Amino acid sequence: MLETIYKDYKVVDVALRNYDLQEELLDLIVAIYGVAGREFNPDSFHQMVKHLKDSCDYSVMNMNSACVFAALLLIRYDYPLSKVAKLRQVINQVRTAGYRSRVSNYMAFILLDEENVDDILGKGSDIYKGMQEEHGMITGEDDFIATIFLAYLPFTSDKIIEIVESAYHKLSKVGFKKGNTLQNLSHLVTLLISDSPDAFIGHIGEVQKLCGQCKIKLNGSQYVLFGLTAFLVVDYPSYMNLLLSMIDYHKEALGVKRLRTLQTDILFISALEAYFKDVGMTYDDLAEIQKHGITVA
Repeated sequence: MLETIYKDYKVVDVALRNYDLQEELLDLIVAIYGVAGREFNPDSFHQMVKHLKDSCDYSVMNMNSACVFAALLLIRYDYPLSKVAKLRQVINQVRTAGYRSRVSNYMAFILLDEENVDDILGKGSDIYKGMQEEHGMITGEDDFIATIFLAYLPFTSDKIIEIVESAYHKLSKVGFKKGNTLQNLSHLVTLLISDSPDAFIGHIGEVQKLCGQCKIKLNGSQYVLFGLTAFLVVDYPSYMNLLLSMIDYHKEALGVKRLRTLQTDILFISALEAYFKDVGMTYDDLAEIQKHGITVA
């Protein structure tokens, strides 16, 4: 994956130069292709961007959004052009439900293949309102997407809010700074292990200490990605060695002393893929980790 990401960054940078995108957006597009293991095709990408721009109003799909959604649609679907009309429809449903923000389009993408969109949006709205009652100062549009995923859980909205709130306070006790990014991590814990998350929360605390020992300082925006790797990885010291070697390689390849946050995020995922290969694990095996519990290395 790492070689594909490094190669694609140069290709994407050249192909999209006329779009005048910020570096962070280029990083995101490269990450979408890199994580999916797909090669960037400039011609298909330009065609997809044009179709999105021609089909949607600027208020719904500006150039930045069109570039990101071109990548997402091309990666997810064999015939992405045929999905644009449905995407526009679901975006309208999301906005009608009151989710008018910079993340509305992403919510629509998540719900693109759902039949009961309005029901999911309704339950998500109830969860969001409950979260606001618990943490009004830190709950905002950054939580919109999480409420949609949480709405899929087989619990009432009140029960989901209770689980999220419990995880939030327990995570703060193992060393995570309170705030919206910790609330995001508590969402992830609820989604992954909603029945009995205490052992997993303890494991996350131990893994956080290991990151500190390896001089990897976690940005608050990386809490969710960190939590995901803590869930998937059993032998975290081995994973950490892979991550550190990839960080050194990437710094040298790009000729920089420090990586941007999203570049580090990409390497978290690259190291995860390499770890799976080293231990002979496939993505079909991941369910066994949750079934048999978390083992602290």
